[in-house]
Amino acid sequence: MPRACSPIQGIVAASHAAGPHCEITLEIAPEEPVFRGHYPGHPIFPGVCIVDFVQRGALLTHPEPGSARRLTCMDRVRFLDPVRPGDRLTAQLTWREDGTSLRCTADVATERGRAARLTLLFDGAAADTEKSVEVTPKEVADASVPLAVPITPAAVKQRIPHRYPMLLVDRVVGLAPERELTALKAVTCNEPWYAAVTDEAGDSAYDYPAALVIESWCQAASLLLSGGEPTRPDLDGALLLFGGMSGVRLLRPVRPGDVMRHRVRLSRSFGDTFTFEGESTVDGERVLEVDQIVIAVREPDAATHPAGTPEHVRSHP
Repeated sequence: MPRACSPIQGIVAASHAAGPHCEITLEIAPEEPVFRGHYPGHPIFPGVCIVDFVQRGALLTHPEPGSARRLTCMDRVRFLDPVRPGDRLTAQLTWREDGTSLRCTADVATERGRAARLTLLFDGAAADTEKSVEVTPKEVADASVPLAVPITPAAVKQRIPHRYPMLLVDRVVGLAPERELTALKAVTCNEPWYAAVTDEAGDSAYDYPAALVIESWCQAASLLLSGGEPTRPDLDGALLLFGGMSGVRLLRPVRPGDVMRHRVRLSRSFGDTFTFEGESTVDGERVLEVDQIVIAVREPDAATHPAGTPEHVRSHP
């Protein structure tokens, strides 16, 4: 089986399969490309890469191996402890039917203990065609104010610490400080995630990794936290860590040539913890819906401790 289009270069191994239960593992090599651009100087394995690890392992082990399945919903995700270079990730997967979907629950751990718990839904999907969801003008009414001069890549790099290959926002085109932000991300064939795609591969091989669709949207949320300012004092040097997410629906694949339009709304804040909601569209068709994503602001030293999802902002206890 060819290596999946993925932000992770390491090999996901599956073992100990027994009915609806199995185990997957991944060695987190310090040379993983994501570390170059994800908080340089403070290497933390991105939370979305943990999602990608579980997704890849799930597709290797799901109980209907002869059927095509696609990740369509991240129902509940909690990140409990940062993952570092050199860690060994192990996940215990449990499958069950959920209507026409297959539900996969994953308990992820490193040698130090629990790192994350995820519940993902997989639906049947045709290989190269997907149903899209058209968004009416009423549904996409935008509260952010169009910027006379967009926040361009050079300015984006003054506001968030992500760098190549993990800088996944091209520009900000609308902003209502502390309320809402609209950002763009263009997908191209030259991104490193496509390096393993062969010339014989079909269109579905070019599906942009679901984890990176989410990462791009979350970087837009980080830009909203910055308030459009290049140096917000309370965020200077801080790490913005995933606490968790719920109700994240992937409605159709994103492929090269698409330009994602992210809309991010700040829904709640509690001290150094913030919750966001929103959606993403491509040419007026909704490709992503986000009910809740939690981001916690942590000093680099504090990031060695669990980020978690505070009880008072969890939508799913």
